[in-house]
Amino acid sequence: MLIKSLDLDKRHIFFFIAGILAVLTDYLFYVFIIELAGQNLAKIIGFYAGVIVSFLINGRVTFNQTNQNFLTSIYFLKYLLALTVSMFINVTANHFVLNLFSFLPVNFMLAFFVATFLSMCFNFFIMKYWIFK
Repeated sequence: MLIKSLDLDKRHIFFFIAGILAVLTDYLFYVFIIELAGQNLAKIIGFYAGVIVSFLINGRVTFNQTNQNFLTSIYFLKYLLALTVSMFINVTANHFVLNLFSFLPVNFMLAFFVATFLSMCFNFFIMKYWIFK
C-alpha cells in the first residue's frame, strides 16, 4: 500500500514538473506574441506549444510510457483531442477573467494563472484515466 502511495506521489511530482515546463513555454509564447496576435490567438499558440512539451514529458516520465508505441499517432491523437478540450477551458477562463478583472493592472497574469489551474486539473484526470491508462 505504501509503495502504491509513493508511486502516486511520484507521479504527481512529475506531472507538476511537466506542468511547470509546459506553462513556462505557454507563458513565454503568450507574452511575446500577445501584441502581435491578440489575446486569444496568443493564448492558443502558447497553449499548444506547452502541449508538445507536456506530451513528451508526461507520456515518457509521468505515466511511464517507455515503449515506442507511446509516440504513435493514437496516443498523440487522444492527447491532442483531450488537450483541445482543455484549451477551450483555458482560453474561455482566460477571456472571462481578463474581462471580469479588467480594472486590475495585472489582470492578464491573474487570468493566465486561473486558466492554467483549471485546465491543469482537467488534464491530470484525462491523462490518468483515458490517455495513458
